[in-house]
Amino acid sequence: MNATLLVMLAVVIGIFAVWQAAEIVCNRRWHKQKRGNFPFIYKGRVFWYSRSVFISVFVFAKDENGKWNVLATERYNGAHHEGMTWTVPCGYLDFDESGEQCSRRIAYEDALVKVPVRKLSLFSVETSPKNDKKQRVVLRYCAALDTKTTDNSVSTDDGDPEEVIEALWLPIKNLDDYQWATKHKSMINKALEFIKQQK
Repeated sequence: MNATLLVMLAVVIGIFAVWQAAEIVCNRRWHKQKRGNFPFIYKGRVFWYSRSVFISVFVFAKDENGKWNVLATERYNGAHHEGMTWTVPCGYLDFDESGEQCSRRIAYEDALVKVPVRKLSLFSVETSPKNDKKQRVVLRYCAALDTKTTDNSVSTDDGDPEEVIEALWLPIKNLDDYQWATKHKSMINKALEFIKQQK
């Protein structure tokens, strides 16, 4: 590598370092200010940046003994929750996606379980910024499958290998044997009560 190329490489690295430093400073200043929503362009369309929408889907099915089970996943450190904890399938709402479509997608991504959209019901909405440290808007959906747990095998093969460790049908009576992410265990019981009231 000749001297000219070395000089050019040093200049490029220098420019990149200055750009990164400027971005960090700007981001810090931006986050310290109180700002409302603002527009941005995505795929040629104008959207508004605001609080993100997080969705949890509580999927239930009965086992061969007629007992309720909930679809549960264990997540790696660094995933959406508090480290090595159990959750129901959950994730962020994508562009051009309804809450029901998102629920169906994340149940399949996390556990390869197909949930009919017609079975999904919205049973909980949280909008208070004080209820979530990330100030997310949280939507919770639930569904009771007509088929048994043995008819709905679970797998993490299609999920994010850096997030989901395991997926399984967990008997409701065994909830206390697992460490759950914030609110998930209490919401499992609320979702099941909601489903029972609809029947």
